Amino acid sequence: MTIVIIFVSAMAGILPMLAYLCFIYWLDRYEREPWWMVGLVFIWGGLGGAMFGCVINTTVISVVTMALGEETAAWVGPVVVAPLVEEVTKIVPLFGLIFLRHFDNATDGLIYGAACGLGFAMTENFYYFYNVGTSAGFGAMMANIFVRTCFTALVHCSASASWGFFLGVGRYRAPALRWLVLPVTGYLSAVSIHAFWNGSATWSTQKGDLGIQAGACAVILTLAVFMFALTQLSLYLEHRVIKRGLEDEVASGLLPQAHAAIIPYWLKRMQSGWLAPGVDRERYVKAATLLAFRKHQANHAIGVTREGLLEDVEKYRVELRLLLAGTRAQAPDLSAGWGSSWGR
Repeated sequence: MTIVIIFVSAMAGILPMLAYLCFIYWLDRYEREPWWMVGLVFIWGGLGGAMFGCVINTTVISVVTMALGEETAAWVGPVVVAPLVEEVTKIVPLFGLIFLRHFDNATDGLIYGAACGLGFAMTENFYYFYNVGTSAGFGAMMANIFVRTCFTALVHCSASASWGFFLGVGRYRAPALRWLVLPVTGYLSAVSIHAFWNGSATWSTQKGDLGIQAGACAVILTLAVFMFALTQLSLYLEHRVIKRGLEDEVASGLLPQAHAAIIPYWLKRMQSGWLAPGVDRERYVKAATLLAFRKHQANHAIGVTREGLLEDVEKYRVELRLLLAGTRAQAPDLSAGWGSSWGR
């Protein structure tokens, strides 16, 4: 029976989180992040984030228990300590990615943040599924699988995604916004979401008030819908950035009007027949998209960062000219690599 519980716990912990991750990855339509980077962030959440979160939580809660007693620690641990600690350990990779070209807007922050949270939820869910299964039986484990998959996983996903969103918004903003105001706002948002859910679960468990937990479930579902809507809004704003950026290039004679009317729409750009034979559609669309994004980012950046973005703008213009001229073999793939030459 133990083997069955381990197997069910592993499958129930891993497969739904991978399904969530695939859906979220699919949402990133205009400048999709490298799948392996999203995967690494997901793995960090499941291994590094969970491990460090567990160690730090256990240590801090032990100190709280010795200082304030078990009854107080039973509240302080899940409602205060866990959100403050876990929201940091989950999202650590984003503070490295933020220096790379692959993380350059709010949508990227949402995607990477959600991946961190889902990885963490995967490991935490397995732990709880196994513990409930071995202590309370298979039926209780199945109920726990339902609640944690449909609600707790969304808490971790939404909390980390909200912090990632604010980091993405600040990517090319002034230093005070980029390094202080927006990161702190994102952290407080993530901690508040996490603390609300843990608080409702703790109250429900200790007081036997299932109505509180049911209300919290409704709030979490509403939050998940809101985060989905926020992702769609972010994608719409990306669409507008691409559309406006390419209209300028049509006026300058770089791009045909017909292409500028197709590339900002992710379904249209996937169709065949709108490019001349021999032009690498994937590279062409990617270069045009990044050209529009770099122009927009340069409008918000300052100093060396702005200079580097403007250099990228010119490089993508060169690549597009070469691709349209049918010399794609000579065109350097400027969108590849970890970062640009100016260390953004």
